[in-house]
Amino acid sequence: MNRVTSGLSILAEAMLIVLLACVVAASPRAESVKPAVAKSPPPAVKGTDTDGSRAYPQSTSGAACREAQFTVSRLQADVARLTEWHDAIDSLFKGTLSSDVSLENLFITDLRGVADPRTNARALGEPDGWPKTVSCDALLAGYQATHDDLIWLRQQIYRQQQRVWTQMPEDFREELRQIWASRQRLVKQFEQVSGQLEKQNDKPSQTVLAALRTIHGRLQRVRLSMLGVVPDLNQGVTVEKSRAFFELWSLAIKAKPAGMLASESELAALPAELQSGIRDYMVLARLDAIELRSVLNLVRAILWKSPDGVFRATAREAAGGRWNLLIIETQAVRHRLDRLLSEVGQDYQQDASAEASYTRIAVTALKTLLGLAAIVLLARIARALATPALRLHAHLSDRVRGNRIATQLSRVGAGLPTLLPWLAGWFGLDLLGWFFYRYEFVFLVPAIPLARLYIVYGVGTLLGEWLVLRIAQQAGSYLNAEQSALLETRAHQAAAVVMLPWLLGDLVNIAIGSSQLLDVCVRARELAAFVAIGILLRTREQDLVKALQSVLPPHIDPWVERVLRGQLFWLTGPLAVLPLLAVFGVAFVNRAMLDVDWYRKLYARGFRLRAQTSKAAESTESEADELRLSDYNRWFEPDSLAEGPLIDTGLGAAIIDSMSPWLADKSEENTLVLTGERGIGKSSMLLQLGKGLEKNYPGIRVLQLEVPAKTTSPEAVRSLIGELLGTDLGEGPAALVKADAERQPSIVILDNAHGFFLRRVGGLDGWQTLLGLTNARLANIFWLIVINNQSLAYLGNVFRRDYQFSRILRARPWTQNEIRSLIMSRHKRSRFRIRYDDVLLASRGPEAGNVRNAEQRYFSLLWDACRGNPLLALRLWISSLRADGGTVVVGLPAQPSTAALESLPDDFHFVYAALVIHENMTAEELVSVTAMGDGVIRAALKTAQDTGFVQRTAGGRYRLEPIWYPSVRSLLGRKNMLHE
Repeated sequence: MNRVTSGLSILAEAMLIVLLACVVAASPRAESVKPAVAKSPPPAVKGTDTDGSRAYPQSTSGAACREAQFTVSRLQADVARLTEWHDAIDSLFKGTLSSDVSLENLFITDLRGVADPRTNARALGEPDGWPKTVSCDALLAGYQATHDDLIWLRQQIYRQQQRVWTQMPEDFREELRQIWASRQRLVKQFEQVSGQLEKQNDKPSQTVLAALRTIHGRLQRVRLSMLGVVPDLNQGVTVEKSRAFFELWSLAIKAKPAGMLASESELAALPAELQSGIRDYMVLARLDAIELRSVLNLVRAILWKSPDGVFRATAREAAGGRWNLLIIETQAVRHRLDRLLSEVGQDYQQDASAEASYTRIAVTALKTLLGLAAIVLLARIARALATPALRLHAHLSDRVRGNRIATQLSRVGAGLPTLLPWLAGWFGLDLLGWFFYRYEFVFLVPAIPLARLYIVYGVGTLLGEWLVLRIAQQAGSYLNAEQSALLETRAHQAAAVVMLPWLLGDLVNIAIGSSQLLDVCVRARELAAFVAIGILLRTREQDLVKALQSVLPPHIDPWVERVLRGQLFWLTGPLAVLPLLAVFGVAFVNRAMLDVDWYRKLYARGFRLRAQTSKAAESTESEADELRLSDYNRWFEPDSLAEGPLIDTGLGAAIIDSMSPWLADKSEENTLVLTGERGIGKSSMLLQLGKGLEKNYPGIRVLQLEVPAKTTSPEAVRSLIGELLGTDLGEGPAALVKADAERQPSIVILDNAHGFFLRRVGGLDGWQTLLGLTNARLANIFWLIVINNQSLAYLGNVFRRDYQFSRILRARPWTQNEIRSLIMSRHKRSRFRIRYDDVLLASRGPEAGNVRNAEQRYFSLLWDACRGNPLLALRLWISSLRADGGTVVVGLPAQPSTAALESLPDDFHFVYAALVIHENMTAEELVSVTAMGDGVIRAALKTAQDTGFVQRTAGGRYRLEPIWYPSVRSLLGRKNMLHE
């Protein structure tokens, strides 16, 4: 039994070896892959068969070698397949590729993971999982050589795919597909016709065959040259590459296949069936030439737009000048239009039966009707958008009324409803143009420029009317009904001048894109627009002169009148529109952005710089005028802020909102800090707040105290607050807690709380005493602490902010409208009249003498100078006034110069920083806080008083002048002497 089993096993092994040998013998043998594919098999060398395939030892034994032999046979099959693929690509560039090979099989088929060797060496080292070695020594050398061949072939195919297909633009790939389809049809027809002509053994047949071969060869040379030149351009544009491409493009443009065909007499001598085949071939040859021109023109347009300009310069030189280049591009335009018309003929060529032709005519007619209907529908929809847009704009304007920025935005968009139908039509035509070209609505593609021309005419008319009306407004003149009718006629005439150049430019752009011819059309458009503006403004010559004079310096007015008169107007009139358009643009931005805070500051500073070059009208004030001005100024003293009328800035409501949880007995949080700059309006608001709380919450006491200057000892703090509450605070916070249950709910307002500390050793005891009282758990006391922002910033660096108070409310700077309301409300109570200085009034143009604009300019300057501080705004207002009888004349607000302040020594600056932090101090307190000598302190104070930025109050305390406060604070902030 064992012998039988052993015999069967030996027999099975023998049969397997024979089977493997048959497979190896039957498998295709690949040529030895070299850097260049040979036209004939390479000579036999050691280790190869005579046909060029690898020769492997035939005597292999063992399971490992049998498995290796099977692997080798499969590897050889892959090499043979890739060799055939590589040879097919090579034959493509030689023009010998068969007509039944698909372009997708050559360039679009994936190489299954093979990548560039620089980026994916592993994939190239083991393509498709092939092992690098086999376990049979007899087959190892041959396997490795075949494996290297496989890698080299895959790399070569991959590089060709990248060069010709993957790295090229999508438009080029789409055109290449069409070229390939045209080439396949042409080759098949050529093979059929040439075969029939070769069978005809007569002179006419041979003459026609020679002509067909010439046509076919020329088209093939253009095609092969394109496959060689265009991919190289994708790697970089040089002069040599540009010249080679231009020669190829011009050759394709000038090629005329029909002109190379034999005469009609020679064709007539051929059989009728053969004549039909030849004519079919000529139709396909013409279509193939058109396809080649199309793709080459696409590449030319891309190269023309390159920013380096290499191709443009090379093309002009190669063509023999700009004029010759224009002639060639004109031929390209004609060929492009031929292509649009030939696409229908191409459809007929594919099926020439009468029934099919009628069907295609019907389909083309239906597509054309549907396209025309789409254009008409687009026009109706665009026209219908005007009314809803106007209603929507009116509705939004009503909704945003009161919102400054939104209101300005609605004004900016006031002209959109008028332009919306034209804009919708323009973008709709762009979409239809793409659709017509994509789905081959051949006859409607040229209709898009014609439809767009109507939009150009309509928008040009509107812009012309707007320009003349805006110039008349700038000149201060207004048009009557007759003049308006004449303007409308002139606007239509001016718009008509632009139509023809615009149409030509659109057609050239559709036909060949960027080119010398398109540049000429663009210049023609600009020239036509120049002439149109001249036609439009010729009847409004005087308005143009006045408008231009209103924006230029007065001393050149005679020159303006001289250059805008007579025949010179046709040249200078349109040029004069340019500065006016700039002025209109600035005015538009100014109106749109004037409610934006940062723009107001920018505008105010720009106006101040311009105003410094001019000088306000000088006048001498009499003693009576000085007395009147003194009487006027009393309405703007700082104490008047506490009197009515009050300006609601929202600060009081914010304080009430912060208190509301405690007032509603919903929170135990009973402290609030109100901070802000000196003069921001904290103390003035507190008086009105106390009255409002007493009125709205009758069960709650409002206890308000202005902290005396520098109450810094614990005993003084407890005595001061205890007297306010009617409670002995000798025991400290415990006394407050004991009496809290019997106390009436109270709101304690401590104004000027920066008086509770001094920046010295032991100077913080009073502030810590206050913190101990406010941190006590009390149900019937709410603490409102009002303090200078610089003082709070210093204390926040000494103590943790969250340790002191959990809620801090910051008073924001006032807006320009709030500052204006504050000043004008007090001005009205004074019963003085107001007049603005000439430096604020525009002396030329439509705004000449406009008080409203002057007022806007002044308050922009004032708001920028005071930075939203109402106390500083009042001082600046007073500084900008002079009296003239019962009238106050408003000039530019004065701003002090910090040059003298910056030149002072740093010791003086430390003194002034202490004044800013504590708000007001005596000379003795300054000595203790700064640790400087008494002489230094007195010298710093005297210098400041002499300069005018420090004042001494009746109580011997020193404080900064409000008008100097921003400048001093800015300087000390730059020197890092402040805490905020």
